[in-house]
Amino acid sequence: MARAHNPALVILILSLPVGPIAQARPNPTKAIAIDELVQSLGTDDTDLERIKLLVRRPKESARLLVAGLHPVTGVRLLSGEREARWKDTLHVVWCLRALRYITGGLEFRGKTAHRFGSGEIEQRREWFVGDEQFSKDRTVRFFGVWMSRDSTYIAPRDAQIEIIHKWKEWYAQYGKTFRYVNPDQEQKWDIWYF
Repeated sequence: MARAHNPALVILILSLPVGPIAQARPNPTKAIAIDELVQSLGTDDTDLERIKLLVRRPKESARLLVAGLHPVTGVRLLSGEREARWKDTLHVVWCLRALRYITGGLEFRGKTAHRFGSGEIEQRREWFVGDEQFSKDRTVRFFGVWMSRDSTYIAPRDAQIEIIHKWKEWYAQYGKTFRYVNPDQEQKWDIWYF
């Protein structure tokens, strides 16, 4: 005997790639638009679930993620900091993580004229955003993470501007034809988070 299908469930599943995306939390039955998913990145601990939904519509997601990039303030964010003053910085960092996730790890570096100081925070900032590449060409990543502390270090403003420009150029040239990751393929943390 054949089982009857729930028509509402079939419609939801069939509409998922082109319709609204179901929100992971707090209400799993509520539909949420991609732009709302992008806007909510960096606000709580469900960012990975949001990114996994964004990867289902990568071209549109990439367009919105790149459009939301802008220079941010701060030098270091400690694990768990969600104060209002860091809201914008966290959002941009998570937009970049989402871009790295859906592109399979694509990342850009930017040159900086910043002279990192000799203090502990500045030395760590130089290492985590620049790594050994910095001494070769003075380029840094937009952010870097001290894994064992989950502390995020932010690049100097001049490098941020150059990196954002590279993302915008990339999207303009390749964003609509890029071969994004398979939505069913889990991305390794070291590719997108750190």
